[in-house]
Amino acid sequence: MSGLTNSTFGDIVLAALRNTGIVGLGQTATSEDMNQACAALNDMIAQWQQRRYLVYRLVEQSVPCNGQQYYEIGPGGDISVAERPAAINAAFARQTISDSPNQIDYPITVLPSRETYSQIAMKSLQSFPQWCWYDAGTPLGKLYVYPVISNQFELHVIFRQQLQTALALTDEITLPGEYREALVYNLAIRLSANYGVPLSPNVAGLAKAALETMRSVNAQIPTMSMPSILRNDVRWNIFSDQAGPGTY
Repeated sequence: MSGLTNSTFGDIVLAALRNTGIVGLGQTATSEDMNQACAALNDMIAQWQQRRYLVYRLVEQSVPCNGQQYYEIGPGGDISVAERPAAINAAFARQTISDSPNQIDYPITVLPSRETYSQIAMKSLQSFPQWCWYDAGTPLGKLYVYPVISNQFELHVIFRQQLQTALALTDEITLPGEYREALVYNLAIRLSANYGVPLSPNVAGLAKAALETMRSVNAQIPTMSMPSILRNDVRWNIFSDQAGPGTY
């Protein structure tokens, strides 16, 4: 599908108002109705941003490493983007001392929580990177890497593309084409609730179908893998209280 290069946020808002019956065909919406509906549209897009299946791509950003314990992500940060991501989907470190294009990438496991990261005893240890934890602060998030990465590496971070929101009703939309119906009909549902008008079953069905289309287009399911402790000949060592190969 082509992108929505010929549509503005005002077009989406007006179509949603008409699908609720708030504005009839041939009628002109008031500026107050248009602005309030546009604010509701931005709120809806902000919610969509946090759902992987409603974001059409992941983006990759990188930063040269210099021995810092963490790297800031957001406006003016080490990785400068318009808005800090709420989560990190993946990360890897690229060893820059090798000649391009044969540089080696080392996958970095994203730890699930601060509690897990806090269990690391020597957080300032410098070695080959293996894990990272993302503190989703605002306006700048902080990505902590362990062990700490030296200047022999470049840190690559992968997170959800920031969905476009409206700064003005005249702003042109550059989202993929399949977003149009999803925006119109799902915004109509929100506006029906805001204005207290009955929701057409047809609108509800079209909204659900549009979201299902986006789910099928955007879904990317990683290949399943077994934890290393289950793949190898690993036994529990009762003396060290750790897992390891062999029989004890």
